[in-house]
Amino acid sequence: MSQCVLPGSEVWLGTVTASWVVNVYGESGSPSGRRVAANERSTMTTSLRQGDTVASTTFVSSGPLEVYELISDVTRFPEWSPECVRCEWSGEKTFRGWNRRRFGRWSTASRVDVADPGREFAFVVQMLGRDFTRWAYRLAEDGAGTRITEEVTMCIDLPYVALLFERLALRVDDRRADLRGNLDHSLRRIKEIVDRETATPLLDGSIVINGTDLAEA
Repeated sequence: MSQCVLPGSEVWLGTVTASWVVNVYGESGSPSGRRVAANERSTMTTSLRQGDTVASTTFVSSGPLEVYELISDVTRFPEWSPECVRCEWSGEKTFRGWNRRRFGRWSTASRVDVADPGREFAFVVQMLGRDFTRWAYRLAEDGAGTRITEEVTMCIDLPYVALLFERLALRVDDRRADLRGNLDHSLRRIKEIVDRETATPLLDGSIVINGTDLAEA
């Protein structure tokens, strides 16, 4: 197994050798020096482009401030992320994450972009020395709870080397659909965590979540 080190992102490509990737796609992640097959060009033009956004929304029975306290704690990302296995603060507004999926292992460096308690927590992931993706959790009070929207926006066109990594190491053919599935998964887990942590057990054994008796609901 060979390691391919990209600026701001340390990537394991499984059985794909780093030298092959660099020779074919160059250090910048774009084709360098060889003709790209027609079917390969077609595949790569279906990837995400700068400005593309994928989002998902859910409702939780807790207030925006309580939800914000959870989603702004980056050390807890592994509790709901389908890919992140560890996340640590590296500075006042920067953090590093370690990810794993199928044959892929990679780390990322991120900086907090928005930290507005009760409203929004957003951060930008860097790759190849540039802003790569922007992730945001937006919160809106909705009756007795909070509407959470999680979204990811491409800051640049998906680089060829990243697309290659996703296809070969992660086995992802449709990145947009895959992202949507990941966002849905994350929000389901966040909802479960919020409901669990705000649940109040009563003496009769019933459980109340934000004033609602589950036995009577």
